[in-house]
Amino acid sequence: MGMTMTQKILARHAGLDHVVPGQLVEGKLDLVLGNDITTPVAISEFNKAGLTRVFDREKIALVLDHYTPCKDIKSAEQAMMAALAGKTDTILRNCATEPEVADLAGFLRGCGFTIYGGGTETIFIKGAANAPRARQKELRGETTYFIVEDRIEAATYLMAALGSGGRILLRNTRARLLTEVLCVLRRMGAELRCFEDLIELRAPACLRSPGIVITAPYPGFPTDCQPQLMSLAAAARGLTTVREEIFENRFTHKKELSKMGADIEICGKNAIIKGTAGLQGCDVTARDLRGGAALIIAGLSAEGVTEILDSGHIERGYEDLDSRLRELGAEIERSA
Repeated sequence: MGMTMTQKILARHAGLDHVVPGQLVEGKLDLVLGNDITTPVAISEFNKAGLTRVFDREKIALVLDHYTPCKDIKSAEQAMMAALAGKTDTILRNCATEPEVADLAGFLRGCGFTIYGGGTETIFIKGAANAPRARQKELRGETTYFIVEDRIEAATYLMAALGSGGRILLRNTRARLLTEVLCVLRRMGAELRCFEDLIELRAPACLRSPGIVITAPYPGFPTDCQPQLMSLAAAARGLTTVREEIFENRFTHKKELSKMGADIEICGKNAIIKGTAGLQGCDVTARDLRGGAALIIAGLSAEGVTEILDSGHIERGYEDLDSRLRELGAEIERSA
């Protein structure tokens, strides 16, 4: 959420200091700066301390009929937040349709802003920079809003239960937000029962390969579940191919899983995983948020003890993950 808030800060101030998000190790960021809605910023431009001063070249003013280059959640959220500080109306096209985008639009509507089409490919935003003073005071009022559940967190718990051969019941989780993930888990042998806001999973005696899985924008298989899936596939019977179509260089967890005995080969965008008889616990390093979650899943299913270093990455996306897994029966503890 930090990079999303950058746009609102730049709408009020000349610049800011920003810490590099832990998951962004290589590649580029798409920042919404001034009238250049998506400005690629190389990660290497951040200094060694992990801080940078980002200046907007021109205050956000007139943005019309902007076409987002890719269906990325953060690009859509950043463009929405930037457009709210504009002086006129904005139409965003080719937007991500993830539930989180629709939820942000719903929250902003609850704050009094005018936004239509959140969760669809076309979003209309009415800029609030020129709103009357009385209207601006209303927009600064308090708002109560119940946010959407974290579908990636839910998927991680489901995969942890599946990888460790257990059973789990998730409450306040809607299956319709995880359709493709649940389809892949069923192919791996999971027994699933879904109700309106409940999901129950029972693991099979032996995991089997899901075959070919390709990450895609919602409602496809989420890229944020790709590392966790690779941990499951490493211990599943058969050959699994995972194709990453969203981000570059998102197989950094491959090296750590290989230390545990996983048989993984990277060929461009494809990770080819040959299931093994079992993983072995060892010391590994979490290099990003979801890769760290994947190592936890691998550690739960591995023989012996697994110690994960740099676990701070994991804490960015999961609240009390270790204590909740202990409640489910996992032998996991946080070292000092």
